[in-house]
Amino acid sequence: MSRLHNPIASFSPTALSAAPSRRGTTWQSVRAELCARIRDGIWKTGDLIPPEQDLAIELGCARATVNRALTSMAADGMVERRRRLGTRVIGSGSGSDSIINATIRTEVEAAGRDYGCKITWQETVAATHDLAEKLHLRRAAPLLAYRALITAQARPYCVETGHLVVDMLPGPGAIATDAEPLERLRLSSTPLTGRGELSASSLDEASAQLMGETAGTAVLTFERSLWTEGYALLHSRRVYTSSHRTCFTR
Repeated sequence: MSRLHNPIASFSPTALSAAPSRRGTTWQSVRAELCARIRDGIWKTGDLIPPEQDLAIELGCARATVNRALTSMAADGMVERRRRLGTRVIGSGSGSDSIINATIRTEVEAAGRDYGCKITWQETVAATHDLAEKLHLRRAAPLLAYRALITAQARPYCVETGHLVVDMLPGPGAIATDAEPLERLRLSSTPLTGRGELSASSLDEASAQLMGETAGTAVLTFERSLWTEGYALLHSRRVYTSSHRTCFTR
């Protein structure tokens, strides 16, 4: 797919390369358009989205293309689809200051601590079936897998294991060993959309060694997937130290 350079503002908190613009009537481009309408307030929470056939005519694509775009949005918690009742907006996509969209650097510094990051492993891999489903990618799409130790005040804070979509990297090459992984991607000025899940899990051996903890310890885990303009950016999984506490304010 061809790309046109779009010199738009970068995602805070650091300067990032602009994301490429995309044209066409693929299901991803239709999803991007529908997400933009929700984000811009054209369709608000609770609103019914026009029928698939109407959208297909308006956007110049097949109804099946609209269906796939809406299905992926429903899976990511943006809309609710009910047979005979239509598709209703249930979320508008969070801004860059949300827990889902924020960089780990923002999370650490918001607590008044000095941030540190060390990439301990990275490798280009093919997307597994599970990752392809989570990110709405084709099977075996190239991903840059990584593991990073995040520190606060030079002490272990969490370990993040993730996969960046190679198509969204500004060029070939690895992540700098001290870089925030999200900052390696091309991001647009539009708010990111994502899906996140907090849970408890057992600390794996690799993460336990990096944090100086015991494997099998119950820890807080945060798993997320991110998109921009409807296109996949990354999937990551963070495991925090056993003493970690999280506070939410609004």
